[in-house]
Amino acid sequence: MKHPSSIYVQVLLILLTANLAVAQHFPGGVKNHNLWIKGSTEKTNHKNTIRSAFNFHPICQPLSAMSSLDFKGKNVSLFLVNSNPKSSDVLMLRSETAEPIVITDAEVINQRALPYFATPDLSKIIFYRDRWDRKISSEPSLFLDNAEESLIAEMILFDRAISHDQQKRVHSYLAIKYGISLLETSDYISSDGSVIFNGSEETDYISRVTALGRDDKSELYQKQSINNRSDFFFCLSLDKLQDYNFKNKGELTDGSFIFWGDDDKELEVSVNREDKQPTIARSWKFNLDAMLEDKKEVTLYVELPKDIQVLYPKNWYVNLGDNEDKLSENKIIELEQSDNNLWEATFLLDKKEGMEQYLRFVNISQDILPRSITSLELFPNPVKRGEKSMLSFQIPSEGEVNYFVRDESGRLLDNQNLRFDEGSHSIEILFSHVGLHTVELIVGEKKYTKKIVVVD
Repeated sequence: MKHPSSIYVQVLLILLTANLAVAQHFPGGVKNHNLWIKGSTEKTNHKNTIRSAFNFHPICQPLSAMSSLDFKGKNVSLFLVNSNPKSSDVLMLRSETAEPIVITDAEVINQRALPYFATPDLSKIIFYRDRWDRKISSEPSLFLDNAEESLIAEMILFDRAISHDQQKRVHSYLAIKYGISLLETSDYISSDGSVIFNGSEETDYISRVTALGRDDKSELYQKQSINNRSDFFFCLSLDKLQDYNFKNKGELTDGSFIFWGDDDKELEVSVNREDKQPTIARSWKFNLDAMLEDKKEVTLYVELPKDIQVLYPKNWYVNLGDNEDKLSENKIIELEQSDNNLWEATFLLDKKEGMEQYLRFVNISQDILPRSITSLELFPNPVKRGEKSMLSFQIPSEGEVNYFVRDESGRLLDNQNLRFDEGSHSIEILFSHVGLHTVELIVGEKKYTKKIVVVD
């Protein structure tokens, strides 16, 4: 194997003692790493599209430096997240006295071969643990081979054999961050050792397990995510979808996670025998066990398969409910075309409606949907802080009515899903914050908006 200097990129190895002096965060909460490099938010490629290879994170841009590390007689644990367009060498650890350890796209070559599953063009987590009975050179280096072709997102190195539990924590951190599903029976573990998703107990919805989540100790704050093995674009976001995750303005509480997976059924349309509504066969399940918020508004972005759009070019809706065997009658949200040629729908994940909620895509003709409202009033307006305003409306037929209250920044303050008979109705809304507010009323496929000013 040849290693011309032109294709090497030397990366920083940091002394353990230096890390301890400055490090406040640890990958997966596992302390005392020797190396932790990841993509910089200051060196992003603005030409990248939202279909990022690494779940909306920038590619690693390694630096170079010199330090003296002695791994003689020690173990080593290395985590690497990479994506290669073809099978090739990825990384080499150089030594003065022995053959280098070579990590390729399919195996680790040292005294023995350690193969692992690898698929070209898909990001993957490589874990390598071994004992080095050699001394690293006085100028130790990690070399990225085929640097122009290899895509590296993150590298973590420990100068010891970390425990199995620690390995699971680092794997969970990387899996959530980069949209890479762990083995179907794997639990996901937070930096404090808590189980945040019990994969060993999940039976049907174990394909393409993905999550949004925040774990400050790990510097993990995943605000938008798509699984690296998705066969169509299916992305959940806390706010408007951005080209990079760090630009997303959504918020989660530290220690809060939202998981989802699908049943791996075909992306084809079948007709429901009861209501004769065309429905995509595959369904998804949200697991809210690790979500600390009582309810959280999210936006789903999808790119429906072209063959489905040809047959059903419009009238697509997201159906969300707590029954995996039956479509919900209460939560039907229209998929609308977004600016980036995707379909999007915003909805609320509310624990009161179930810790497990099922999502399906349904095509609904206009004569099935509730008809539009005929009047909408908000009084008094302005309203004093701490007082109520009456939202009055009239609907021509029985149906579901959803309302959302947002402050001037767009933050959701209140939401209710209600069902009314034909006729005139009113809802009392309490306003607790001064400023301009927006009240959105959704009936069927229509959204109506009223502005209200709250004063002292």
